[in-house]
Amino acid sequence: MSCLARRKPRELSWVALALLLTACRDDVTADEPGTSGSDSGTGEEGGEVPDPEQDSERITGIGVGGGPDNLTYSGVGSLEMEAWGPAAYVVDHLGLNWLADGPGHKILVINDDGKIVDRYDLEGLARGIEDIEVTETHVYVLMLGGQTPMIGRVGRNDAAATAWETFDIPTSQLDITDITGLRRDAEGVVAVELAFGREHLPLFAGDGTRIAAPGAPISKHQVDGHSIELVAATGVPAANLSTASLLVDDIKVATIETAGMLGDLALIGATPEGDIWLRVADVGMLEGAIVTRMLAYRFALDGTLLRVLEMPMRHEQVWVEHRITMDPEGELRVMSASADEASLRRPVDIAVATPLKLPPGVMAFRPGSDPHAGRGGEPEALAPGIEGGLEAGEGQCMSRDEIMQRAYEYANFTAVYNTKHMTTCSGRTPVAYFQSHLGQSIKGVAYKYAGYMEVSTYANAVANNYTVGDLNTANDKVVDGCSYGVDCSGFVTKAWLSGHQTTSTLQNVSFGLPGTDALLPGDALNKPGSHVRLVAQHLGAAGVKVVESTTGKDWMRVVVHDISWGSAGYAAGYAPVRYAKVCPDVPPPPPATTAHVIFDVSGYLPVGSGYVPVGPARVLDTRVPGQEFVGPLATDQTISVTLANKAGLPAAAQMGAVVLNITIANPEGRGYLAAYPDPPNPGNSSVNFAAGETIPTLVIVEPGADGKVELFHFTDKGTSHVLVDAFGYFQPTADIHMVTPTRVFDSRQPEFGAAVVPAGTREVKLADGVVIPLAGVSAVIANLAAVTPAGNGYATIFESGAAQPVTSNLNFTVGGVRSNLVIIPVSAEGFATLYTSQNSHYLVDVLGWFGDGVGFEPISPLRLRDTRIDDAGPIGNEESIAVDVVGAPTIPDGVEAIFGNVTAAQPTSQGFLQVYPDAVPDTSNLNFIGGKTVANAVFTEVSDNGGIHIRVVIPKP
Repeated sequence: MSCLARRKPRELSWVALALLLTACRDDVTADEPGTSGSDSGTGEEGGEVPDPEQDSERITGIGVGGGPDNLTYSGVGSLEMEAWGPAAYVVDHLGLNWLADGPGHKILVINDDGKIVDRYDLEGLARGIEDIEVTETHVYVLMLGGQTPMIGRVGRNDAAATAWETFDIPTSQLDITDITGLRRDAEGVVAVELAFGREHLPLFAGDGTRIAAPGAPISKHQVDGHSIELVAATGVPAANLSTASLLVDDIKVATIETAGMLGDLALIGATPEGDIWLRVADVGMLEGAIVTRMLAYRFALDGTLLRVLEMPMRHEQVWVEHRITMDPEGELRVMSASADEASLRRPVDIAVATPLKLPPGVMAFRPGSDPHAGRGGEPEALAPGIEGGLEAGEGQCMSRDEIMQRAYEYANFTAVYNTKHMTTCSGRTPVAYFQSHLGQSIKGVAYKYAGYMEVSTYANAVANNYTVGDLNTANDKVVDGCSYGVDCSGFVTKAWLSGHQTTSTLQNVSFGLPGTDALLPGDALNKPGSHVRLVAQHLGAAGVKVVESTTGKDWMRVVVHDISWGSAGYAAGYAPVRYAKVCPDVPPPPPATTAHVIFDVSGYLPVGSGYVPVGPARVLDTRVPGQEFVGPLATDQTISVTLANKAGLPAAAQMGAVVLNITIANPEGRGYLAAYPDPPNPGNSSVNFAAGETIPTLVIVEPGADGKVELFHFTDKGTSHVLVDAFGYFQPTADIHMVTPTRVFDSRQPEFGAAVVPAGTREVKLADGVVIPLAGVSAVIANLAAVTPAGNGYATIFESGAAQPVTSNLNFTVGGVRSNLVIIPVSAEGFATLYTSQNSHYLVDVLGWFGDGVGFEPISPLRLRDTRIDDAGPIGNEESIAVDVVGAPTIPDGVEAIFGNVTAAQPTSQGFLQVYPDAVPDTSNLNFIGGKTVANAVFTEVSDNGGIHIRVVIPKP
């Protein structure tokens, strides 16, 4: 076994890798002659360090220069224009290499001998090819060049060829500028990738069927029944831009650390052995320019680091965004786009870092204070009379908001073009995108080499049918005198109002930034003599959102999109720069912390029902000294919590079932807690939790004869604190019957099919005439749990045969476990209907039932408040809303208490909700974290005026 396979390093950086190798070498004994301590191929101590540029193994290659049998590079050697070329490289299940030629509008399929075995001509069908994915039956193509992203698809020629078809991408729950690629999982499910792997949205099943309701994007991946999640900073400022976490089943198993900023973090795929490959960019600066090392880490699912690979980056002629792929054996390959060929290579194993340096002769950006900065070759003349002139005056500054407002005016300009706009003149190379979309609405000012003008000037030209657009090509470096538009530097300097500069003279009005973490909206990424982009947003590990005038991906206009750190730091790299006259930054006030609140009621208890509200009051908090139990609970630990004569509860003889809210706080692992009257443990669970999340659950439990309730705690790691709040009790004479918690449904077990419950409805039998009777039951008390759902969603359980309510009982996130108390009527045969919005396993434990005499009245769930829809809007810290209960449909006067569900939606940070009749209590009903929708059942007293209050506590971070 290799040294890397034996150890589980928690931090991984260039320095840490060197230390790791040193430590491994120290482990070599006399019984292991010649052992290097690594399988990375570095040789004996003192041998040469692997060079990812020279030592990667060439498998095969294909020529460049266009034509049917070659790949195409565009813009190489052109001024003020982004160079671009192949879009993606994929290896299929047969081991064939699929190469997407963006500028050439084709896909070539070659074997490892370099022979072309198939081709797909997409001319006239696909423009702006960004990525491809290949399954056993279909070829999928992501196209970003149009007004909206689209996916094209064709059946494989070697399987079942079909006609070309296109699909819109559902964009209601995502930002289209974040769409960056495609990904395919082991089952052949194809998803659209967002922000270079931060999230993904599955769109096509493995058989090619389009997923009807894909829902919201998800961040977790499923590998061999485990959920995989990568967590890194998603913007600046951030506590640490150099670390990321690998979570397996919601538990952190490894920490990844880079020497520079960590970027482009994504799952590449799972190997046949069940390991996973991760892509990681280590982003640094060298002589004022961004330099990116592209790495791949192979981890076992327990967090053991197995291998580290490095991709060639320094000699790339164009950037191939989706260049890393995995072959059927689980080994990685990479496309390297050099000047002579696009070669397919096996990246080199590394164990120590190589020094970062630019290739000989490449000039790095130097700040504007250096009078010799820049390169010659910029345009000598501009089109006469159309250069515009709103340059900032002496002493004036431009705010970032002003810069970005001007930039988005160029990106959002929309017009319909005709043949007159394509009239050519000497020195003009037409913009093909506009030519192919005449009569259609096009968003973005056209690219025009050496163009520098106001949007109003361009709009006037379009209105008068003047010519738009001109490219700078290897055969046409002349500035034409007839067309309108802006090139990359003309656009940036217009947004800055700095006066016209080119990429080679931009240092005259800007200065270099010390690092990528300093980038703010309105700054720029500049490569002298080539291209410049305006920064709209620093996305942390997910890249940079930019606004640019570009010809790349067939855009040929001003667009907004995300770029990766690999794109910013390959070869010579882009220099992060700031306009010299940008206004000083004033720290903005911290954003308001808010959460939306939803409240659904599904039953009530009238006065005289035998239910007595108390408090709410806290019975136990293991975090506080002086409590009955102090300190966190270990795994397999049981405590007996006294309820009698505490928190407003009576003596044991006067108390029947008790309504409690039990909260797990600061759990170090994942697990569950069960509440029950007396030993032995019946094997149920009352609350399920994951590491680091505070999870509350409403519980109805009948104490033992001693007035105590048993709490059993299990966790797979560490300890957890427990909080118990009392909300009320039923008198012993009340017609409520608690039973030994009994599992009546578990979709994981053979007797229930041993299969996930598919999205939709399923009948579940709750009353069998033995544990729960079939007659004299007004409602069943149960605990409903969703286990490892396939996506974010919700579940609702309701009386069989009744109409499905629009409310939910349970909200869950992909791959986790969530449970909640439910009180529901059942049909005469004892059935309830379960609806799930996502495929998931489900568990149901019955806890008891209400008889007809208790007066509990179940009603069809009714939504009383939803601040996402009503005029309240999101609720801020320590603000509350009133919920009118009495007088709502199906709820009469004389109500003592209500049962329902409270949900926190779209919270901006962590906090909790309190539900109460009048005075604000010292307890909570629901805890939440930023960005996650969470629900919990509530049993609460109604105030004298017939209402309740819901209070949000969400402090500023």
